[in-house]
Amino acid sequence: YGFLPATWEMTQFFLGFQIYDLCATLLEPSLRKFGHLMHHGLSLLTALAGLSLWHTDRLLYFQERGAGCYGPLAYLVSRTLFETVPMRVLPSVLCAAVVYPLVGLREDGPGHTLGQTDANGPVSAAAFVAALTLANLAGTMTMSCAGIVLKGTGVATFVGVLISLYAMLFCGFLVNLPTLCGHGAAACALPQLSFLKYFIETTLVNELHDRTVVIRPIDPRFDPRKPVLVPGKTVLLQLGFDPGQDLCALGMPCSSWANLEVLAAWVAGGLLACYVLLRWGVTDPH
Repeated sequence: YGFLPATWEMTQFFLGFQIYDLCATLLEPSLRKFGHLMHHGLSLLTALAGLSLWHTDRLLYFQERGAGCYGPLAYLVSRTLFETVPMRVLPSVLCAAVVYPLVGLREDGPGHTLGQTDANGPVSAAAFVAALTLANLAGTMTMSCAGIVLKGTGVATFVGVLISLYAMLFCGFLVNLPTLCGHGAAACALPQLSFLKYFIETTLVNELHDRTVVIRPIDPRFDPRKPVLVPGKTVLLQLGFDPGQDLCALGMPCSSWANLEVLAAWVAGGLLACYVLLRWGVTDPH
């Protein structure tokens, strides 16, 4: 229970100091900081360690359930409380506490002037923690479904790796979403199946939707002493993210709230799917 969280925290400290105190209003440092968010996708690979436990406990689960010790719901609740919470929720919260100040994400509340601090300041940090935790849980629930259905540990691990790679590929950094949408509606729908995309979009929208980004041109045809000012919403649109035209509760963009709702629904649906699979999708080999 301590090795994975400790390793994760040490890695976050190291990477955070690499980009510490970069200017938030220059395009290149901003993208470098947001590229750090991509590293959180690697945390999904830690969920692969739990896949083998589904197969280790499978025979014990069938034996004890057959003896009337407990049912699928009690097994799923206990496993969630004593494995998912300490191995997924707690590391996500600790990671956010390390990353948020080191990376230099915004200290002022969304919807307010850059540099102005008020009572809504913690909202952005809370949204970051919630999005990171929910994305981690969504990935864990998805892989748990694969661990329940697939009987072989090797096959389950292979499918889990594919799920992680898919989430990272279509999160918005490796593949440009507007370019992808140019290949048809089916291709445009692929990022919607990446839970990591909702975490990254929430963070980027909260950071850039009301800011102006400074671009220093390197083209000799432009005067480098005259930087180009680009609205943050334009940068978000170029990346394929919803900039959030309106503000909702607590001054957060409505699109950020929508992303959190999608992730919460994903986690709830994953728990329900795990229960259904445990109840009717697996059979006692005896």
